[in-house]
Amino acid sequence: EQEWCAYQPLPKDYNSTPSDNLVSTLEVASRKLSIEQTKNLLASVNEAYNTQINDILLSALAKVLAEWTENANVLIHLEGHGREDILENVDLSKTVGWFTSIFPVLLKIPQSEQPGQLIKSIKEKLRAIPNRGISYSILKYLCEDTSIKEQIAKIPTAEISFNYLGQF
Repeated sequence: EQEWCAYQPLPKDYNSTPSDNLVSTLEVASRKLSIEQTKNLLASVNEAYNTQINDILLSALAKVLAEWTENANVLIHLEGHGREDILENVDLSKTVGWFTSIFPVLLKIPQSEQPGQLIKSIKEKLRAIPNRGISYSILKYLCEDTSIKEQIAKIPTAEISFNYLGQF
């Protein structure tokens, strides 16, 4: 139920060939938060809007991507660890491993310049995803209904993946 047609691929500086996609052409950009900034991010930023840390991080990522691409619609693959409580009477506490779920999410940046509006919008979008996205892969790989397979095939492939692993 997403407006997939609103998505546009990420801009590219130049069209590369597979032979150009080498480790030797890799560039890394890295930024670090100070200890105080990290503590604030993990302990207090999310309190104002009753959010989780991934809501805040996704809001920041979506805002940066929207500014860079000049498109208010940002498509990402969101990866979850699959251990969320989504099914009643299913106890995963005695299992080992992850049940990774990866699903596309089209984030729309609100026109408001207020950070609070963006955070609330992202939070509401994420909370509206049924079963935290776990159904997507089940439908994509296990469903035999051709009409559903055709709908899923029309969904564009995200060029960015997001996974918040938590605090270690």
